[in-house]
Amino acid sequence: MPDFDSIYLDTTFLRKSNWPELSKEFGELVLIAKNFRIELVIPELVEMEREEQWIRDLTDNRQKLDSTMRTRSQLLKAIALNVDAHSENQI
Repeated sequence: MPDFDSIYLDTTFLRKSNWPELSKEFGELVLIAKNFRIELVIPELVEMEREEQWIRDLTDNRQKLDSTMRTRSQLLKAIALNVDAHSENQI
């Protein structure tokens, strides 16, 4: 039996395991912890930090998408296929 009864998870583990999805590794940890009656703990501060990471990732991805759409629009204009702003926002 282990000499501890809890494992505290940090954002590095949660990010790598794609939490809140249950990755294979996270699932295995859950099973092992359950078998040894070890509590898995995600502190509130870690949840908050992970949420902030999601928001930053979403913002970064949105900026990349916006940049790609601007480049696409410029390329289409260069070959005389203008796309109006309304239709671009729906793509």
